[in-house]
Amino acid sequence: SDVCSSDLLDAETVWGLVLRKSLGFGSARPDSQDLLQWTLDPSNLSRIATLSGDMRSAVRAWIEDSAGKMAGAVLDCVDAGLGADAFPVGIALGTVFAEASIPELQAAAARLEKYTGGRSIHAELARSWADAAMALYDRLAAQGADHQMMGIADRSDQILREIRADNFAWLSDYSRLGFELRLDQFGRLLATALSSESDGVPEDLLAAAESVQKHRWSELFSTRASQVEMAVRIVQWLRIGGRPGPDPKLQSLEDAALAYARDGGFVDWARQSLYYGDPGDAVSSAYSQLCEAVAERRQAQNRNFANLFASWMDAGSSTKLTVLVEDVLRTVVAPAAQTAPVLLVVVDGMSYRSEERRVGKECRSRW
Repeated sequence: SDVCSSDLLDAETVWGLVLRKSLGFGSARPDSQDLLQWTLDPSNLSRIATLSGDMRSAVRAWIEDSAGKMAGAVLDCVDAGLGADAFPVGIALGTVFAEASIPELQAAAARLEKYTGGRSIHAELARSWADAAMALYDRLAAQGADHQMMGIADRSDQILREIRADNFAWLSDYSRLGFELRLDQFGRLLATALSSESDGVPEDLLAAAESVQKHRWSELFSTRASQVEMAVRIVQWLRIGGRPGPDPKLQSLEDAALAYARDGGFVDWARQSLYYGDPGDAVSSAYSQLCEAVAERRQAQNRNFANLFASWMDAGSSTKLTVLVEDVLRTVVAPAAQTAPVLLVVVDGMSYRSEERRVGKECRSRW
């Protein structure tokens, strides 16, 4: 009844029945991603294990024709009794074959042969396997399977440790360990930059920040990725402003107030985002040093503002661009109340910093 009314059965129809009914595939022509996703179900691996040798050979030939040569390596993994690791092995291959000239990774590639029944994994095949694994990772993550993907990534990192390639996990955009290693490198370069007297932001620090931002785990750990962005911006601000001390360009209270509205409030907001540090020791230590440098600069600016404000008050000066709290009723509320009812709410402690924290994304685009 599952066969169409035609008197002839073609290979597509027969294999469609075999793969769907007997092995749990979703189609007669599974691609590389379909094959890796198929290995995630233990019942599928149990089904293929019950097939005779001749039938398994026929299945292998059909799937290789459909999914490409990498399917043979994945099925070697299944035949070795390690089919549940086929997906995380694919993620690990993205690290192991990222740099062909590194001797440690060449040795790690040989250790991976335990997952293919002792058969060597050629570079072209390994990259096809890795590409399929990464594409499937992205697809499942987009579907909201974050918990499952975390398990896959953790198992992949465990495999990297087993084959002694974990120190190179930073080469992968998918390794959770690699994300931590990139953050660690960023922290070390940030500490070096803070101790340097050179102008501008070092190119290696910018590159390290970019590598963190483009990592797939930056989406799940968005707060930590945002901290990296804020740290770079603060370094840029420190380098532009020179050494701590009064800014000779700010000779009036109005200039100082506008400078805070333009930059200072954003700096305080960015500094607040780094206040609690990071789980990584190197990054957290660098953030602490950075906050100290910002505090020194901001204290100098605050002292300058206080001196300007004292002189401004003594002189009885006024300005249209800054409004004293005691003048709010007369200059703001009263004119507005002539045209519509007004509710005035006074909240102690309001500042540019607290306001910008409320509209974080807008601030990033403006600064």
